[in-house]
Amino acid sequence: MKESNYKKLVFILFFLCSVYAMQGQTRAQLEQKKKQTEKEIALTKKILEQTGRQKSDNLHALNVLRNLIKARERLIYTLNKQVDKVSDELVQQKETLLQLEKQLAVEKSNYAKLLKNTYKTKGQYHEFNYIFSSSNLTQGLTRIKFLNRINNEQQRLLKSIDEKTKEILARIELLEKLKIEKEHLLTERVVEREQLEIDKGEKDKIVQTLSGKEKELKQKLEKQQKAFNDLDNQIKKAIAKEMEEARKRREKEEAERKRKASENKAPAIAETPKENVLSNEFWGNKRKLPWPVERGFISQKFGQFAHPTLAGIYMENNGIDIAVEQGAQARSVFRGEVSAVFSVPGMGTAVLVNHGDYYTVYARLSEVFVKQGQSLQLKEPIGLVLSDENGKTELHFEVWKNQEKQNPEHWLSNR
Repeated sequence: MKESNYKKLVFILFFLCSVYAMQGQTRAQLEQKKKQTEKEIALTKKILEQTGRQKSDNLHALNVLRNLIKARERLIYTLNKQVDKVSDELVQQKETLLQLEKQLAVEKSNYAKLLKNTYKTKGQYHEFNYIFSSSNLTQGLTRIKFLNRINNEQQRLLKSIDEKTKEILARIELLEKLKIEKEHLLTERVVEREQLEIDKGEKDKIVQTLSGKEKELKQKLEKQQKAFNDLDNQIKKAIAKEMEEARKRREKEEAERKRKASENKAPAIAETPKENVLSNEFWGNKRKLPWPVERGFISQKFGQFAHPTLAGIYMENNGIDIAVEQGAQARSVFRGEVSAVFSVPGMGTAVLVNHGDYYTVYARLSEVFVKQGQSLQLKEPIGLVLSDENGKTELHFEVWKNQEKQNPEHWLSNR
């Protein structure tokens, strides 16, 4: 199977699973999903406003707009499911109301019949006379029980009629609320669809603008690729240095352990190296690590991808880029120790954090709060994310296992 076909198949399966999961969601879950998407849209709009869309470099604005469009499409899909849920509930409530009204009609009919029969009985005899006109004690007791049953049945029917009447009124009130909710959702859907078309139009304008700047874009792409390569080289050197120091440290510890064992003439128990403990804990938190920023979205994924406007041009990303609002801070995704702090032209300042056999990288920082050798705790602030001259504020984040690059999305939680 070709790689492109395989990717299409994976996407289709993922989409079908998402649809199936959405169908099983309750109204409360859908409302929660709607609120989360609305928050993402609000953040994306804020980031878009801070980006210089009218300046020469519009590529970041294009990526932000694409995320905004995807978020709106998810919101519209959620709204559709909410409308379907409310419509289904309206049908169910109407059916329930109809059944209640039928039951109430039967109860009222039974009560009317009972009153009629009681009236006939009382018309012939007063209750007191009816009992004392009995021919014997047994008949008198039977008549008392009969009258009690009539009274009890009357009370039961009256109570049942009252309860069903109240339930019917409550159902009618609920139906009115559901109708209002449905109308509100339909209005929201119309607004979001209109806004989606506006966003798509703006995206097309940016694509058209960028298509006329092929030479300029290629030059910027070369500079960006050089910055990525420089960052990659510095990371590899820093990790290689860490690995060598760790190897020497382990050899020294092993030699010391053997010396003590020979002096004591007893085998010494080797302690588990701290790096191994930290590595195991880091690995154990795969897909559970917090994001390296409090709020943001992935504007560029890991791996190779086609340039959004330059045909036949592919780019390579060793990590992920996370778009954030201006003034956002980067934070540690796990406890560890700062291995290196270095500057890379085009990437701002970068921080490499050691987690045993694993490393995390935080680049495109304008200001750093930590220093080499410093111990970090979970979510401890590392630095301020850089905002360039075009208003682009984007953290570059990477995960390594020794010298092997990892896809950060496989390590971070789903929020």
